[in-house]
Amino acid sequence: MPVIFRSRRQFTRFVGGCLSGAPFTAVAAAVLTLGVAACASSPSPPPSAGPRLRPSATLITADEIARVNALNGFEVVQKLRPTMLSQRQIASANGQGGVAKSAPPIKGTDVASGQLIVYMDGTRLGDIEQLRGIAASSIFTLRYLSPSEAQQKWGSNHPGGAIEVISKN
Repeated sequence: MPVIFRSRRQFTRFVGGCLSGAPFTAVAAAVLTLGVAACASSPSPPPSAGPRLRPSATLITADEIARVNALNGFEVVQKLRPTMLSQRQIASANGQGGVAKSAPPIKGTDVASGQLIVYMDGTRLGDIEQLRGIAASSIFTLRYLSPSEAQQKWGSNHPGGAIEVISKN
């Protein structure tokens, strides 16, 4: 186990007690060399031992889905990222309704009102209710795309954005 010194005085006492009479720089060099060698030979902790990363607000992975009890895609979103389904209510400075870029999508009844459009493996399925027909066990990733991201990928008529499902197949 490496020794950590909080001050030069503590280091000098340690070295002086171990190797009395040796020049300070030679002892310091020896201790430094041994310390570096010890650090280099220490095994690194596995990646899973570190702190958990905060989940993405727009992406749900198969690993996350496996940890929840959900039967279909709608339940997955409902349990893991319910903000993807909630109503945006953000007012602009002049009192008119506005939509912030980072706000969750609007839940509605048709495309004109800002409903989410669901895509699976690049194929348009329809409204958010289509997630109920997708088995949770078949989902590799589920990602929310903002209206501008959805428009870039699939064209216009995505005022509420889109949910893109990529299957495990």
